[in-house]
Amino acid sequence: MISPTNASPWNMICQLMIEFPDDTVPATGWIAGPRCVVTAGHCLLFHNLGGAANSIVVTPARNATACPYGKFKASSWAPHDQWRDQSNPDWDLGYIRLEKPVNIGAFKFSHFEDSYLKNHYVNIAGYPRHVEKYPSANGDHLFHNANRIRKIGAERLYYDVDATGGQSGAPVWIHKTTGADPIVIGVHAGSAVPGKPGWGGRYNSSPRLTKAKCDVIADWCAASAVGA
Repeated sequence: MISPTNASPWNMICQLMIEFPDDTVPATGWIAGPRCVVTAGHCLLFHNLGGAANSIVVTPARNATACPYGKFKASSWAPHDQWRDQSNPDWDLGYIRLEKPVNIGAFKFSHFEDSYLKNHYVNIAGYPRHVEKYPSANGDHLFHNANRIRKIGAERLYYDVDATGGQSGAPVWIHKTTGADPIVIGVHAGSAVPGKPGWGGRYNSSPRLTKAKCDVIADWCAASAVGA
């Protein structure tokens, strides 16, 4: 468990409280720009909870009852078209536009060759709904874990890193060198994708950031900065 949460990179990770038609649930997102938070597409459109989200409150660096930067209402949000229209797990991405900017920094994000990624540990931090060793945690405490990437696909990353419900949308990041800035390379979206031979549910996984996905996130950041 991370505490305090007001230093980088923890302060750029957000608790999301998402109201769906059938329930209100916590999830995770990460700051990509002053008014742009990236998360998983299924955090914005989830048919098991009634469909599209009705409202979202974003709390950067939440630490139990402490909200060091305040809470931010979302003015708009959308999953990527390939998640919305096809439920394509490799594009299980979405963005949230904040009503007002949060000026505490933003994650860098990029894409890398397979040969580079296989030498790195991958980090995940998010807001799980339940943690056995911490019964007081209920989607409002930030947890971090790290381990090596176990498999690299063209559109997906697989890793042996503990994560559970509520951490969907969390940044999956590396450090080029010890102490270097974090660079997001994926968006955590749950266990291994059904139908991928030989992997089943053995490892957690994320859509891998490719050039195309990085371009989409950059476009989201640019669009979120326009207008009141």
